[in-house]
Amino acid sequence: MNIDIEVPHRGVNIVNFNRDLWIFNTDIESSMFLKDILIELISRFPLSQSEGIELINYSWKHIDAILKDDIIFHESPEYWASTLYLRVISILILKDFKIIVCYLLTIN
Repeated sequence: MNIDIEVPHRGVNIVNFNRDLWIFNTDIESSMFLKDILIELISRFPLSQSEGIELINYSWKHIDAILKDDIIFHESPEYWASTLYLRVISILILKDFKIIVCYLLTIN
């Protein structure tokens, strides 16, 4: 387990666990929860471990820290794995659809 320095956040000091995995700060509980999401992602969908890590980081890149009292704990790792993966697939399908529509508009 990679442990980084203590970081003041929300009035408390947290220790950033697994800084080599997550681009945001975590405590040990949230880091373990994120690993559970990662396990669900790579076991249920055609993703490698590095792609799963990238997907989690991309999805929550706007957050500076995920801690044990955060709202993500109100849902299961299975929920988050499905939600994150399907959101990305939807975006890719929409982009492909826009490309096809733009192409069809140019050939008429």
